[in-house]
Amino acid sequence: MLLDDLDEVDRIWRAAFSPMRSEGAVPESERTEEERLADLARFAHLVLTDPDGSFVVIDGDEIVGLSQSLQRCDEFVLSRLGVAPTHQDRGIGGLLLANALTHAAQSRSQRIWSSRDPRALHSYVKAGFTLHPTISLTGKSADAGTRHTLRRALRSGSSNDLEMLCAIDEQVRHCRRAEDLAFWIKIGATLVVDDDGGYLLMHRGRITTLCATDEVIARGLLAAALAGFTDLAPAEAGWVGPEQRWAIEVATEVHATIAIAGAAMTRGEVGLRSPYLANPLLG
Repeated sequence: MLLDDLDEVDRIWRAAFSPMRSEGAVPESERTEEERLADLARFAHLVLTDPDGSFVVIDGDEIVGLSQSLQRCDEFVLSRLGVAPTHQDRGIGGLLLANALTHAAQSRSQRIWSSRDPRALHSYVKAGFTLHPTISLTGKSADAGTRHTLRRALRSGSSNDLEMLCAIDEQVRHCRRAEDLAFWIKIGATLVVDDDGGYLLMHRGRITTLCATDEVIARGLLAAALAGFTDLAPAEAGWVGPEQRWAIEVATEVHATIAIAGAAMTRGEVGLRSPYLANPLLG
């Protein structure tokens, strides 16, 4: 995949997932120009940081499939895999998956955050991944006093906090990811920090990632996000697995909506991190 491919790659990616959007599995909305550029920036980020994991399939002069994966320390994440609707069920998805997984062979753990598309789930299980069903959480506004109470131990963060965030990541994830954190902040994600050892990033109303050194800190961050900060709307969180019971309990406490979503797929190291909420594109 080249940077010159990104407009076409973006079109194919959105077309590949349009059926799920129409079924309500993925929220349907028109993109603003700012959102379109942010989506292109996500593709470009992995082309630049993980060029060996970004591929397209070409039929004649036309791009008909794509995949992007990344390596951070000894963890592999399949970030995206999509095939144009006109070329599905021809083995292209399997070819892309097999190619991507050649780069995962030496990784201690391999992870995929999957949609509920049965074809994708079948492919990942056949490749040796364990399926962990996941849910999504959608917050609702709390009263002003509750929101203030939830937020009082938190502060807004910036790129100046990167070293602190990396230290938290090292303790919880056993791996730094400064380039990814800097990227999220650059494209406008909101950073919220608990100086006792936790942070979350939010973008377009969704929790991009949450990482904390203990459950008490994680609960405070998630509760504040789902209940709505004093200056932000209630957030959504996805790909919450059964190992993250703390997150499900927080959602219940703040009366957030709980819905069945996709699946977290793991191979190698078994299970999902906790207390931690992952990003499906960057791990």
